Amino acid sequence: MDIARFLDRLHNEVTQLEAERKAAREQQYGLNQERARLAREGDVELRNRTRELEGKLASLLKEFEFQMRENVRAIEDRAAQQKLSKEAERRIQRLRREFQESFNQTVVATAPAPTRATPMRSRTCSSTLLQATRCASRP
Repeated sequence: MDIARFLDRLHNEVTQLEAERKAAREQQYGLNQERARLAREGDVELRNRTRELEGKLASLLKEFEFQMRENVRAIEDRAAQQKLSKEAERRIQRLRREFQESFNQTVVATAPAPTRATPMRSRTCSSTLLQATRCASRP
């Protein structure tokens, strides 16, 4: 009878080990399924996050490009403004010289010729409008 109990016990242990092995395989299968599901979810989440970041990057690049164009436009406007300002100043100086020359010619043409009594007046008179009129009106 000892052999019968031993075989019975051995048979029960083998059955129990097979049941545990089956449960371990089922558990491993379940873990593999869960791991695959999590991987798919992670992939979906990664794709969504990547799309979101790509959208933000595109928006930032568009904003950066806009700002750079605005900066370039401002620099060009500033350069054009400075160019126009310098050109206007040169024109004003040229017109002032031309007016001064024209005025001086007019004053010289209409001013009486210097007489011997006032030879110093022509040396002391300047060519500016105010001084020329003062000089011409001196006795």
